[in-house]
Amino acid sequence: MALRLNLFFPTTKKKDHLSTATPHYPTVDWAHLRTNPVAHAKFQTLAADLYHQELRKDPNQALSISFARLSEITMAAVKKASPLDRRNRPDWFRQAATVLVPLIEHRNAAFLAAVSTPANPTLRDHLHATPRDLRFAVRHAKQAWLEGVAANLHTAAFRHQPKHAWEAVTRFMAGYNGHHRATLSHAFCKADGTCAGTDQENLAILASHFTKVFNRTDVTFDPTILDLIPQCPLIHDLDDPITSDEFQEAIDQLANYKAPGSTGVTAEALKCLPPILHHAFLSVVQGAWNGDAFAPEWHQAILRCLPKKGDLTLPNNWRGICLQDMVTRVLSSIITRRLHKVLRLHGTATQFGSQPGRGCIDGLFCVRSLLQIRRYHNQATWCLFLDLVKAYDTIQHKLLFAILGKLGVPPNLRRVIAALYTNVMLQISLGKHRKTIPYGVGVKH
Repeated sequence: MALRLNLFFPTTKKKDHLSTATPHYPTVDWAHLRTNPVAHAKFQTLAADLYHQELRKDPNQALSISFARLSEITMAAVKKASPLDRRNRPDWFRQAATVLVPLIEHRNAAFLAAVSTPANPTLRDHLHATPRDLRFAVRHAKQAWLEGVAANLHTAAFRHQPKHAWEAVTRFMAGYNGHHRATLSHAFCKADGTCAGTDQENLAILASHFTKVFNRTDVTFDPTILDLIPQCPLIHDLDDPITSDEFQEAIDQLANYKAPGSTGVTAEALKCLPPILHHAFLSVVQGAWNGDAFAPEWHQAILRCLPKKGDLTLPNNWRGICLQDMVTRVLSSIITRRLHKVLRLHGTATQFGSQPGRGCIDGLFCVRSLLQIRRYHNQATWCLFLDLVKAYDTIQHKLLFAILGKLGVPPNLRRVIAALYTNVMLQISLGKHRKTIPYGVGVKH
């Protein structure tokens, strides 16, 4: 897993993260690619052409094009089809770009004409008039944008679309200059209580911390506990080959606007793939399912750090989130849906979360309803809530695979799951400096 840490914080009070900015996806306008039919068609054409060019180099390598090369082809096509303006434009400018950009170009042309012929009074008068038109358009664009944001701040929006409503609140609070993000230095505390002064020292503190987090040795388990779990019959259909429809369904269920892994390929790119590249990626996944070696990129990830409560100079108050390659997430989604059958057969009916159609909100509804009913009848109630410390960070992989075997998960599916947790590495980088640490305990989340 590759972790790149650039420390930056917004000027507002909204929580941010230790950024994992990669050189891949900031150059692409993913929203434009997903919503614009012209950009979508252009991407498919370019991707297919690049793939055919790769095949022409060696017609016999149709089934041996590496996953890394397929990712490079995808990213090269999407950058040409939907490039992102590298300037960090504010939202009000993007919304009125079709009006503002021609006015800006007209103003620039008037300036060049006036400079080239300074003695011409007509050109000078024209130069003085064009900025007025642009200023009026800018004021109108800002007002229209603000009215549009405010239109989402009504009761119905919070009731039916709370996510969009709160996003509107954030944009409204940030104002016209909310697209700017202040970059501030951030130092972590050393063991002696002093603060790190260089990138190397900060990186050493982070590497040491996350090495302990992802390779804990203080958590053990008693192997004899497995004897208490009865052996369930094997569910052989869980080992069935991955079909094209199953692969496409997993892609369709990926959430948009999610950060990708080290290859830069996002969910939007996978959803827009031309049929020939879709089949190529499917062949790579099917090969891994059937026993081929996993692509090296599947054993790497980016670690993004989200702040928790407390003193943020302490690394322990930051939560590490692993950003895996998007195709790996597709494979994980396929595995998860197949394991849902195991949950339905051997799971607990009162478990909320980690299964379809029964989330934590359902459990909260039950608890709250019971509390309200007892309060209505003037009955006292005591509740006990248990929280397992570092539950996901301390899961032993060997125990996990053994329990899956006890629950009837067939050998090939267990092999694929084990391969996803084998030889996984975290590459931590800060500035121009990098470190690599292993990943041996816990689940990827």
